[in-house]
Amino acid sequence: MPLIPILASIGSFFVSLFLSIKGWFVSLIGVYLVGKIVQILIALGLGVATYEVGSYGLDSVFSYVVDNLNGLPVLAVGILHKMGVFEALSVMFGAMSARMTVAGLTSAGRIKK
Repeated sequence: MPLIPILASIGSFFVSLFLSIKGWFVSLIGVYLVGKIVQILIALGLGVATYEVGSYGLDSVFSYVVDNLNGLPVLAVGILHKMGVFEALSVMFGAMSARMTVAGLTSAGRIKK
């Protein structure tokens, strides 16, 4: 009979130890996750801002180039269209936009290359 209170106290000790370790572990993970979530949100915000500013500038340059190309004679525009110059310009300006976004994020130190 005296063994039951001893076992109960040992069981109570292990339960309280487990709960304290669980609470410590959950708080440690919570602090780590909150820091990472904040970093991700800052990186997304900087990426969006960089993209929007760069996109505005690139759109105006792209429209200027396309307007000047459209000012060429009809035959020349047709040849350029068949060669895919307009699609190539879209791809190049899209690549420049992506490069500006990555440059904005890496200069802020939020992502690594």
